[in-house]
Amino acid sequence: MKRIMGLIIAAMLSLSVVTPALAADTVTADEVKEMMADGLLLSRQDFCDELLNIEVYDMEDMLAPPAPLGNFINPQNALVHDVTYYDAGKIKTATVEAWDDDGRVRSAHIGTNSEIGSYISTYEQSYQPAYDIYKDCGSVAEKINEAGIKNIISLKYNSILGLQIFAGKEIYVFYNGEIMTLNERFKKKNEEEKEANIKENELYEKKRALTPQDMLDKFDFVNEGFVFEKTFSLKPYKGAAAVFSDLGEDEFLIKATAMLSDRGIITGFEDGTFRPDKTLTRAEAAVMLGKLVKGEFEGDGDFPDTQNHWAREAVGYLTRADVIHGYEDGLFRPDGKLTYGHISILLYEILGYCANAVDDMQYSYENNIMYQLMEGGLFDGVSSFTSEAEITRGDFAKIVANAMDMFLQTLWAPIDGKTEPSFYAVGSEQTLAGYLDGKEIMFGEYRVSEAAYKEWRGEYTDWFYKTYADIINEEGN
Repeated sequence: MKRIMGLIIAAMLSLSVVTPALAADTVTADEVKEMMADGLLLSRQDFCDELLNIEVYDMEDMLAPPAPLGNFINPQNALVHDVTYYDAGKIKTATVEAWDDDGRVRSAHIGTNSEIGSYISTYEQSYQPAYDIYKDCGSVAEKINEAGIKNIISLKYNSILGLQIFAGKEIYVFYNGEIMTLNERFKKKNEEEKEANIKENELYEKKRALTPQDMLDKFDFVNEGFVFEKTFSLKPYKGAAAVFSDLGEDEFLIKATAMLSDRGIITGFEDGTFRPDKTLTRAEAAVMLGKLVKGEFEGDGDFPDTQNHWAREAVGYLTRADVIHGYEDGLFRPDGKLTYGHISILLYEILGYCANAVDDMQYSYENNIMYQLMEGGLFDGVSSFTSEAEITRGDFAKIVANAMDMFLQTLWAPIDGKTEPSFYAVGSEQTLAGYLDGKEIMFGEYRVSEAAYKEWRGEYTDWFYKTYADIINEEGN
């Protein structure tokens, strides 16, 4: 809020560039363009040389060293706005919108990114608000004349208020396509925010009362006919023959089990059945989920009640990976049952989503995770359930099949060719199926457990304090 008010005050005080007021009843497009050039064109600003010498990274070649902004743009074809200064009078932040003769528009952001610093980027479908106004001065002049605004002194622009028209003692702005005074704009904005807050609170109360099945029903794509064409991993199995004898006519289950069987994730029983209606046991889940995780993990994964169990190896592997855990009494209870909520949490970790910790606890922990995974399509093809219900083998197979095409989450992103950890989790642009097939995971490191996530947070904290020790000591916090 302080930053916003600072920008607003700066915009109001920027009236220091005095242009003779236009006394005519109407303004022309050329007059509008000339006034905008006075306030925005980089070549006309006193700080032009200073800004052109600031070094920026080129987002099209992040491995290249930074270079002066003047190497990338022509100040005669560049608009600058949202300029702030350090106490010493040097430029702290600024936004530059520059264009070339081919019509390509580039946007430079000075000092606005804490990770990168200053950079310049190109957008194929650019959102360049000041440039869009500058190149369409005819429409601006037309709207000013329609509003009957006279005695215009100057035109300014910033990202908070947009185009500002200084006329006499009033400041006019565009808001939702209309021209109004600054006071009218603030009043209208406040009214809209109040209405939005009321609606948001009403929605929040409705969402609090939702059950997992309610949430599932809110998504139109769930259980519709085209859901069977939705996932890439299942597409090759359209019309496939059932690999087990007891799958009935459930097309989604037939495809899911065929794909998972081909990958060696499920095997079924010796009599050729899969028993989809049978409740899934903890041991069965460990065996199948263990095939979704790769890597070597240290530690002891044995439990007293799995020493002679057929699933001992799988249980131990996932325990060492910190994906599954035993009970407080030291037992694993391999023949115990799992719920839909339990499976959601396990897949949440396997997909790396522990990197995106659940902060919005408007639902229970399990329901909150299930809601996020539903948005990604994890429960497509599953008919009806609650988080507390025991999950069947058939629904488990459908859920794992859906998980194969969900994107993994990673825990840090290389910045400027360096390998320092980033505070934010980033999408890996790789699916679970791709990862299991040996494809490269881009933009970060994939870890599958909450413990690994906490370890990474510790690494990030250590790196942060080491990197910024001087600043922290100087600021005292």
